[in-house]
Amino acid sequence: MAVDAMNDTKSLIKRLTCFNLTEKEARCYLYLLTHGPQHPTSLMRALKTYREDIYRRCTGLMNKNMLYKSAAEPSLYVASELDPALQCFIAHRDDEYHVLRAMKEELKGLVTCKPPAKTGDTYTFKILKTLREVIAVTTQLVRSAKADLAFIAPPRILDLFSMTGVLDEYAKVINQGVHVRGITDITPRNQRAAREHVEVGMHLRHLDQYRGITGVIVDGKQSISVIHADLNMRISSDANVTMLWSDSPEQASYLMNTFELIWNQATDAEERIRELSEDRRTPTEAIVSVY
Repeated sequence: MAVDAMNDTKSLIKRLTCFNLTEKEARCYLYLLTHGPQHPTSLMRALKTYREDIYRRCTGLMNKNMLYKSAAEPSLYVASELDPALQCFIAHRDDEYHVLRAMKEELKGLVTCKPPAKTGDTYTFKILKTLREVIAVTTQLVRSAKADLAFIAPPRILDLFSMTGVLDEYAKVINQGVHVRGITDITPRNQRAAREHVEVGMHLRHLDQYRGITGVIVDGKQSISVIHADLNMRISSDANVTMLWSDSPEQASYLMNTFELIWNQATDAEERIRELSEDRRTPTEAIVSVY
């Protein structure tokens, strides 16, 4: 592949991270694309890192179809052609989009996953085990909000809310006067979804590289929080997750206190969206060496 010179390597790496590459993976891929096949040792020296880190980066890139090992001995790491590699990622995202749209239609008629009713003075805890259950219960939780609703989540959740109809429920309760706040990492990949959340009247904030606690808290009474979830999993209605729904005020208070601490560290979403939009307008002409 012919590689022309350009001055904005940092901008190029940032664009590659839109395709699910980490910054380290993007830097490694660009070096291989620019300098040709490399032995792990020479790659380690060029990128000024250690052997285990090179193996970790290259394994991640191979899993994403961005590079492969040569058949010759000693084996070399070889960068895949840029266009087919990224097209493969786009096709995968298209598949996920259609799965989510189908899940949305399925969830419209789902009435069996409502949070169980509270009985007496006891509080209920329920484990949710599939993405279908999580979306159904989240939808019912949002609908039940009377005054305040807060959520904190990693970046992929915004796309999930938009595609499965949860965002529509947020819009309805906001129109009814419910104060809705959210915290996430706004990236080039979820920038459009973030803008949609802001446009319905949500108070959204950005925290760079946020991958911490995930939860939804309603009126200081009900909550959903993650126990375990593979955030890189392929999206399907039967995807395995483990989340906890509860109507315990103590559980909701714990999550809300954590939310408030992080809220004070986060920045305004509209400012972040403007920053990404301005960066996207920077012209990208070609690929250069990372050095």
